[in-house]
Amino acid sequence: ARHTQGVSVKVTAGRTGTKVILSTTVLGVLLAVFAVRSPSVNSQSSLAVGYAIVNSEDFVPSLVTALFRLTNPSGVLVTEAAVPGVRPTRAASIFVQKRGAQRTAVALVNPRPDPVTLDLKLLTKDGIELSTKLLEIEGFDHRAVFTDELFDLGPNFLGVVHLRVEEENHPGVAVVTLRQGLNHFGEPILTTLPVATPEDGNLEAERFILPQVGVGIAGTLELTTQLVLINPTGQFLTGAIEVFGSDGLPLELEASNRMESRFKYAISPGGIEFLEFRDSSATE
Repeated sequence: ARHTQGVSVKVTAGRTGTKVILSTTVLGVLLAVFAVRSPSVNSQSSLAVGYAIVNSEDFVPSLVTALFRLTNPSGVLVTEAAVPGVRPTRAASIFVQKRGAQRTAVALVNPRPDPVTLDLKLLTKDGIELSTKLLEIEGFDHRAVFTDELFDLGPNFLGVVHLRVEEENHPGVAVVTLRQGLNHFGEPILTTLPVATPEDGNLEAERFILPQVGVGIAGTLELTTQLVLINPTGQFLTGAIEVFGSDGLPLELEASNRMESRFKYAISPGGIEFLEFRDSSATE
């Protein structure tokens, strides 16, 4: 017999006190789906946003994921993105990119009743500090903001924001990064990205596997793979990225004007490495 357990989900919209209590049976996995449909031209627009807390009486689910789905008035799917469940952290590093209509945002939740102050530092991709800012979040509050609303990023920027909780006795905040672009119709395309914590940089001789990468031409569309490595530590991180085909043999791809199957990296303290894998024949 397999063990099942009911999990209650509390969805809170800001400080309004609005709550929705759900109960479901899961096998160690909870998938919450939040669907937003674009209103018709004649209807009044309404949008409720907030956060969810998964409480378990007997065990912690092995995977907690929220799935955002955005559809247009015709019911056609425009974009969807998975938001992973996270634990509060006292420090985190957030990937930041501003390029044309492409922007990154951060969603923050203070799970405690007392306010929390976040010390934010903006760094270039090479780890050079550019600006600092203090951000206060009230108790039980949710804050979602574009990084270019926090800092002046200019028309093009690639870097990282490091955040740290000021209060010594506060357990931390929940954090997730979102990236927004626009399609040909001006509709938003959403992507969520995990954040790096200092604990992530303490893994020695660790290998991470990306189970799926892809490049090339699919019909009239070009497929590329972007890779982001964040160094949340105070020391240089070095290593190599090896790419393999489905047959297990080295697969040469183009990135940073190089055709290789093995890409070495050296990331400055607090910096990032950003690579975009492409099929060289797609641009010929």
